[in-house]
Amino acid sequence: MRASFAVAIITVLAILAAGLAAADSARARSLGQFTPLPGPDVLWTIPDPSFDALPGARALAGTYAGAAYRIEVPGNWNGELVVYAHGFRGNPWPVELRVTDPPIREHLIANGYAWAASSYRTNGYVPGIAAQDSLLLKGLFQKLVGSPQRTYLYGTSMGGHAAMISAEFYPRAYDAILSECGNVAGPELFDFYIGAAAAAEFISGVNFASLQPSGPTLPEVGLAVLVKTAPILGSVDQPTEKGSQLLSVIANLSGGPRPFFREGEARDLATQLAVGSIPLIYGDSPDLSTAPLLKATGNQATQYTIAPGLGLSDSALNAGVRRLTPDPSFRNRFGPYAELAPLTGEIEVPVIQIKGTGDLFVPISMERRYLALAKAAGTSNLLVQRAIRAPGHCNFSQAERTRAFDDLVRWLKTGIRPAGDDLSGDLRDIGRQFTDPIRPDDPGTTSRTRPLVLLPAAA
Repeated sequence: MRASFAVAIITVLAILAAGLAAADSARARSLGQFTPLPGPDVLWTIPDPSFDALPGARALAGTYAGAAYRIEVPGNWNGELVVYAHGFRGNPWPVELRVTDPPIREHLIANGYAWAASSYRTNGYVPGIAAQDSLLLKGLFQKLVGSPQRTYLYGTSMGGHAAMISAEFYPRAYDAILSECGNVAGPELFDFYIGAAAAAEFISGVNFASLQPSGPTLPEVGLAVLVKTAPILGSVDQPTEKGSQLLSVIANLSGGPRPFFREGEARDLATQLAVGSIPLIYGDSPDLSTAPLLKATGNQATQYTIAPGLGLSDSALNAGVRRLTPDPSFRNRFGPYAELAPLTGEIEVPVIQIKGTGDLFVPISMERRYLALAKAAGTSNLLVQRAIRAPGHCNFSQAERTRAFDDLVRWLKTGIRPAGDDLSGDLRDIGRQFTDPIRPDDPGTTSRTRPLVLLPAAA
């Protein structure tokens, strides 16, 4: 990106942030501007973002600030806008910047809501850029369509991280926020990956630093780790004794025993080990575009626990696992990148978070952590969390998604806080209240596992 172009984006964001902060706190003024993690050094292309509007609606599409956008406005527009933030795309990086429509597009248009979505100006793990580009898109909507009476930010996966960055850094930019399957604990997601990989290294006895992957991408690193550890650990559906130890450790790291943990882990164990082992293999300077992110994360403070009777104690585990310490110059609220700043729970508008119990790509421990932050900040009255009994990442039904959105709208308009789940306690039978429908293979009826695969599809 040329310097002049970057300066132009920062200037526009500064103007927007200043306007938002004018009626807010000094915190908003100081945090409204931030530097996001840069995207990969790739020559991006933007396919034509044009699309066909649903019946009775009009479609607008084009490019702005290096990104593509789509906007859809129903003929009976109710004056409200949903800004949608999509999830992670990368490694290897798709060269095309494509717009993803919101998963509840039809529901929005049928009920009079306009929506806007961005490709972002880069792919990769860039929730800070996603937060900035979403705010710019809100301004573009105002220019092209008009000023909405209310604006909702709806983020999926990495977009959920962007939503929570927006909630804390742009505290009044949106009237309410919905995060589904999102990373709502910031750098702590990568602490989890490193913690899981370090446990696998200790339990298997394989020194990951001795591995020599054919390259630094996730498939290459994951393959190198699996080749060495699979004979020792087995698979998720057929673990060895050591494999059972690792599964117990990861279950506790990711939120505790719960419905669909094993099914979700069968999908995502390889990804956990691939991402988490990169700093264990490459040391302090991994040759990756994500180097700052990895420098900011680690397992120095991780407390490992394991179920009794598996031949390994908590004390032996905690004493034997290799520890990586986050670099405090990166892991800092006022450090160089917004994504690496620990979230605080300091929210000022209603937030609903929904998460699948069997999501092991972005586990439910992230929501547990954010709940603790909100309680400490005195803002838990603005937070509702819901568990969905389902395996995999972002595996929600339309009913589950639309109910969460409609309840968020109703909360904002009536002031009546909707029901949620208490994710702070025992999760072994969590999620029956909001799962719709109960999945045919729910562990409450039949327990089935899926084969171990190298990498999941990106959200």
